[in-house]
Amino acid sequence: MILFIRSSRALNHLDHLPLRMKKITIDDVIKNSKNLSRDDVSFIKKAYEFAKKCHRGQKRKTGEAYIVHPLYAAYFISELGLGRDTIAAALLHDVMEDCNVPQKKIKKEFNATVGRLVNGVTNLRHTEDKKITKSSVENLRRFFIVAAKDVRAVIIKLADRLHNAQTIEGLSPQRQKSYAKEIKYVFSTLSDYLRLGFFKRQFDDAAFRILNPEEYKRIERYLDRTHRRRRDYIKKIIEKITKILEENKVKSEVIGREKSIYAIYQKIQKYLREGKIHSESEYGRIYDNYGFRILVKTKEDCYKVLGIIHSTWHPLTGEFDDYIANPKPNGYQALQTTIFCDKNKISEIQILTFEMNDYNEFGPASHIAYKLSGRRNPLPSFAFEWLKKINIFRRGEEDTDDKIYKTNVFKNNVFVLTPDNEVKKLPKGGTPIDFAYSVHTEIGNKCRGAKVNGKMVPLDYQLQTGDQIEIIIDKNARYPMPKWLEFVASGGTRGKIKHVLREKERKEAIEKGYQKLNSSLKRYRTSFKELYKQRKNEIDILIYKNNARDIDGLLANIGFDLINIEKIIAALFPQEEEKKETSTKNGLISIEGSTQTEYSKAKCCDPKLGDSIIALNTIKRGIRIHKSDCAYVKQFSNSRILEAHWE
Repeated sequence: MILFIRSSRALNHLDHLPLRMKKITIDDVIKNSKNLSRDDVSFIKKAYEFAKKCHRGQKRKTGEAYIVHPLYAAYFISELGLGRDTIAAALLHDVMEDCNVPQKKIKKEFNATVGRLVNGVTNLRHTEDKKITKSSVENLRRFFIVAAKDVRAVIIKLADRLHNAQTIEGLSPQRQKSYAKEIKYVFSTLSDYLRLGFFKRQFDDAAFRILNPEEYKRIERYLDRTHRRRRDYIKKIIEKITKILEENKVKSEVIGREKSIYAIYQKIQKYLREGKIHSESEYGRIYDNYGFRILVKTKEDCYKVLGIIHSTWHPLTGEFDDYIANPKPNGYQALQTTIFCDKNKISEIQILTFEMNDYNEFGPASHIAYKLSGRRNPLPSFAFEWLKKINIFRRGEEDTDDKIYKTNVFKNNVFVLTPDNEVKKLPKGGTPIDFAYSVHTEIGNKCRGAKVNGKMVPLDYQLQTGDQIEIIIDKNARYPMPKWLEFVASGGTRGKIKHVLREKERKEAIEKGYQKLNSSLKRYRTSFKELYKQRKNEIDILIYKNNARDIDGLLANIGFDLINIEKIIAALFPQEEEKKETSTKNGLISIEGSTQTEYSKAKCCDPKLGDSIIALNTIKRGIRIHKSDCAYVKQFSNSRILEAHWE
């Protein structure tokens, strides 16, 4: 349920109370359309009468006359400003499949564009397989194939599925769940890709109602209980905002709304994670249940209105975004602020122009209305920037209106599915390895095989749009294979693989360095672990002097052979290394008749082979060898002097 209340100038907008509760006529479709001439109106009415005649006697599973369904599809389409051909095709979208009307007859009765669109929608027909996996994969593949030719066919099909979603009660419970999964994983996702915000919200609510009935009913009951109070509050605030803006001579339209049921559910889950609420029943504590959209003519008016709103109500700190000066990457523009409204109810305010609102709701499709209307004012620059970036609409060689509907949005990407039918976008040329890493880094690291559409494929297989991938993992595997870098398509995947491989090399180097160091320490009858316990401060200084961050860094440098192991040993045991050097270069020295006594040479007199020498027993540095006539030795008593001779 979405409660929308408008100010004085009512518009025929899609966000009313649930449309399935209203009766739609062809006059409603025409009234809701944009920029239609008299000839256009006659053309659309002719399509309606043709469809009505073809579907005569047919009933939907809900029991109502079948013509109601194409009327709803046309009503949804009429809001987008896609022109008479698209509305006519929406009215006729089922006559080829359900009434056996050939495409040639449609072309003859109407024109080639309508015939092509109806045929395109027919190619997107629903498969009767009740298994969500096969059905959604097949439909998604068809969607993208047709989208590459004419995006209008996809939009008509979305309108067709939207009405089906709103009347899903006509299906069996089992089929409802299967269809709801298609709604969630295919139609909602496609609506998001095409920036059809209204379609996406409606699909999300319909799927949530079937897949999570208890949560849906719980929120719906809360909204029903408070309906009158909420309606009166919204109406009061709309009137107050409208009056304030009129007093400031700002022409505007004010829309009051509450979030959709699914949006409220998502907000509840977010607040639970953040600890802002502690129970799913605390709906009243959700900050921005209430929202107001203020539509004005110009950007300048947007900023003027913002000042008026902030001077009337106190804004919530940190809850303001200027998406007019800095549009979102998808082209969304608006000023967004959150205020403490009357009765301290926290409400979100969106301030934007009418044109921005159309674009935010209906994406690039909304601009076709401006294109075909022949308006003199240029489109806003942000629209062209986004259209250029994602290449959603491109002109062909022929400068005709039909060409602006040709889409190339999927040229540089492929769209594939997980086993649970979640859509993943990969760069063109993407492989199962790219897919695995898009799911989770650990899935990528452990990947050792893949199935595409139920069949085993090599890991360098290039995926196609619509493929469903199942990754086969080895639970014992820890690292990717280096050869994967030769064929992966995604820069992100390549970066993850390189990072993991570098970590692997570093761990191996740490282990190698540890083993090398322990091997060298054996002759000193110790290990690095024991040595670190005894001489932690010295080793920490050694780590710092060797430009390593920690022990692992020091060991890794030894393992990578960036540090000579003998250099580390010499730093840890300077006396032993000095004795070793003296013994090898200058011969052995016998102290008191033994050549096994440990010693080091004194630097003050630097004794050489053949010099008369003595051994001095020091307290801190052990036994030191001096020349017999060394002045330094004379200060010590004879009890500390030992006999020493060259061997």
